[in-house]
Amino acid sequence: MVQTNTFVSSIGFPVYAVSFSLDDKLIIAGGGGAGRSGVKNKISMYDVDLKDKKFKLSQEITLDKDEDAPMCLSVHPQKKALVCGINSSEEKIKAGENENCRIFSYEDDKITPKATAQTMSSESSEHYQKVARFSPEGKEIISCTTNGEITLLKYPSMKAAFGPVNWDQKEVLDADFDSLGKQIVVITQTELRVLSASNGSIIQTIENPVRNKSDVCLFRACRFGRNTTKGYLYSVVNTKSRNRAFVTKWDTHSWDKLANCPVSRKPVTSFCISNDGKLLALGTSDLSIVICDAHTLRTLMVVPSAHGFPVTSLSFNQDSTLLVSGSVDNTCRVIEIPDTWPKGIPLNINLAIIIALIVALTAFLYQVLPVMMA
Repeated sequence: MVQTNTFVSSIGFPVYAVSFSLDDKLIIAGGGGAGRSGVKNKISMYDVDLKDKKFKLSQEITLDKDEDAPMCLSVHPQKKALVCGINSSEEKIKAGENENCRIFSYEDDKITPKATAQTMSSESSEHYQKVARFSPEGKEIISCTTNGEITLLKYPSMKAAFGPVNWDQKEVLDADFDSLGKQIVVITQTELRVLSASNGSIIQTIENPVRNKSDVCLFRACRFGRNTTKGYLYSVVNTKSRNRAFVTKWDTHSWDKLANCPVSRKPVTSFCISNDGKLLALGTSDLSIVICDAHTLRTLMVVPSAHGFPVTSLSFNQDSTLLVSGSVDNTCRVIEIPDTWPKGIPLNINLAIIIALIVALTAFLYQVLPVMMA
């Protein structure tokens, strides 16, 4: 069986977003939220020491205690810049002055605020920016909020290219650019829409993800394929009964459903794809991390009890050799990706089942064979 190195490191604050910089430093964003004494809101950058199995703090910025914690994070694909979704103070939100979409640089061993934009009109602090993601060339940022507002911003001007478009005030759960930056997939629980990045017009709509008449599903996450899986779209759905989760693979030319595979018996909470397009990673509500083959959707590995609370964010590093997860339990887990995977048997998930079947079959034969031989 292939062995993999994995370890957990304490961060000291609830983690809501993780991502790798261009030079493979780990960026972690989170905190205690507005006005919670003792738990600061931070964006921190670490060197990951695989030999000693620990994180070494490189730089960080502490945010205003009256503001909310960063809830989403994306790193620019070419420049030393990142975008976060961070609510302003409740006073500013009520005044309609929420600078929720923020740009930071991370040059010269310092994280520095650079620009802001308001992409959310809600005057309630209960709403926040759910998604902030750079396009593949870094020329646009897609912003999506829990009150259904979708805005495409130009970078670095932070001017709106289109939007805000309000999606019937339904919470937007996830969004992603295709590999060319020409299309954007956006989802709520009951609807998946593919939009034109040029004007926001709807290219494709997939509604009500029902697996069968008795097994209603709800969308949870989405990603376009990359590199070797370019031309595909992956959507994650959880059954409404919360007893199963599936990944569906779509052809982005014909919009035919190519595959639909179960990945967990519990709801998925987080989802990402590796930069080489070969691997999918999912966090589940039973505290597990699942890694799947993006081509076949076959489960390759399951890491049980990865955190004390469900995974909030997942990210592969630049060369897809590491996967990092974050959780509100104040920890991050590092998983080294093996060079090769075993064929046919997912790591850590089916071994116990196979052993149990062998034991049961042996017991059955032990009882039946004497009768048959008599």
